[in-house]
Amino acid sequence: MHCRPMEIWYHETKAVLNLNNLRPHTLNAMKDGIVKMKIISRTLFLMVLEAVCAITAFPMEKETGPFIVGYGKVEGYIESRDEGVGTALLREVLKRVELHGYTFETRFQPFERIIKNFIHGEFQICFPIINSGGFRRSGFEKWGFKLQPLYSAPLYTAGGFIIFTRKDQPRHDTLMPLKGRQIGVIRGAYMPNELKGKGPYFVHETNNGEQNFKKLHFGRIDAFVVQKAWGLAILRRMELTDFHHGAEFNTIQGGFIFQQGQTGASLLAEFNQAIGTMILDGTYAAILASYPGNTMVFRYPR
Repeated sequence: MHCRPMEIWYHETKAVLNLNNLRPHTLNAMKDGIVKMKIISRTLFLMVLEAVCAITAFPMEKETGPFIVGYGKVEGYIESRDEGVGTALLREVLKRVELHGYTFETRFQPFERIIKNFIHGEFQICFPIINSGGFRRSGFEKWGFKLQPLYSAPLYTAGGFIIFTRKDQPRHDTLMPLKGRQIGVIRGAYMPNELKGKGPYFVHETNNGEQNFKKLHFGRIDAFVVQKAWGLAILRRMELTDFHHGAEFNTIQGGFIFQQGQTGASLLAEFNQAIGTMILDGTYAAILASYPGNTMVFRYPR
């Protein structure tokens, strides 16, 4: 509402009511009333302004946790809850961020459960999650995300994808020859865009790579699509020799993801700073040197 100044109201009222005919003491009383109303209005305004200043003078303290970090098994990178180069990198990053007053709790789970807990807001951070671009391209829509998460600097790479088949079947360098065929993938793991959503492929999700190789062995699926380094690590551990693969395609990388919002943005800044200082002070290279021959750690130039 637009408020008219008191002086205008007084003069307009005087004109309408012909206030000149009123006695002087009556006019003086009206003027005194107007002055008092102006004083009260200014006092109320100052009280409101003081209250606003008092609130903004004490900004909200940052949320420091504990934050839940979900991470899962990636053969050749995170071997178990306590083993693997990825686990060592995770612990070092968390240790550095904790020096700034944050606290964390870790949960080692299958990736399908990790993703579900993140979507429901029970986990604030997940690791390692592939970053391949936008919302749909990265598969977040398929997994049920409502918003694209925030991504840290990369710490993980599995090269590109490869397609495993039995040695009595042809090798495949692309997915095109497999249209209408049965394809195995690891549940919760990143997969090529062509396999997301409805399409010409019949996709079978299993909890781990071992199950896919067993299904491939018995002819229950026609191919197993997996990140190259991850797939080769499973193959070596299981000592399997009756499978081969085609050429690598679609190079991928990943790191930490965070929930959208101010808290997630603050955590992202803290984590990126920790990763940067690890690279600069040589800790990152020292951790890599403890796992000679590992090809799944993202390498930064010196």
